[in-house]
Amino acid sequence: MKIKICYLISVIIILGFTGASCSWFNNNANDSASKTTTENTQGKETRPMMGQDSFGLAVCEEVPKTLVSESIGKDIVETEDWSGSTDTGCKYYTNKEKQQYMLVNVTYLSAENQKKGQESLGRTITTNSIIPIDHFIAMQPDGNINAIYLVMAPEKYSRVDRTDPSVTNDQLLNLAEKVANIILYK
Repeated sequence: MKIKICYLISVIIILGFTGASCSWFNNNANDSASKTTTENTQGKETRPMMGQDSFGLAVCEEVPKTLVSESIGKDIVETEDWSGSTDTGCKYYTNKEKQQYMLVNVTYLSAENQKKGQESLGRTITTNSIIPIDHFIAMQPDGNINAIYLVMAPEKYSRVDRTDPSVTNDQLLNLAEKVANIILYK
């Protein structure tokens, strides 16, 4: 009887270690799989769209003024970091006296409601394949882009916009593409 109990205890212990090691192996395999799926084809790790590691905590730092300057072909004379109750962002001034700037902000409101609001103002909603993230572009009746919305979550988006009338649609699209890549990849 003692031998059977010792045998049974040994089997339970062995099964327990085997189960634990299988569980450990499966967890590590799952970790490796999730790391693989969070890398793009260029080997960059993707960012989460929400939380402390997501885009939008320090926009002026996350989108350097040199990148904005290169995107639009104009010097950035000053940046202004700002924050409100539902959004945060950065103004990249091309002319401070005339209040002309590029805007990159992050807003925690419904992207779908923004789209409907733009449509109600008579703007056409479109997209552009150069932007590698869920997005929409609000086009004014005169053919100018009103704003580009880079959608990170149903209740979070980044708006790329301008007050400088000399910045073209193509330059604004170029900036939005670069911001989208910053949003997506670490």
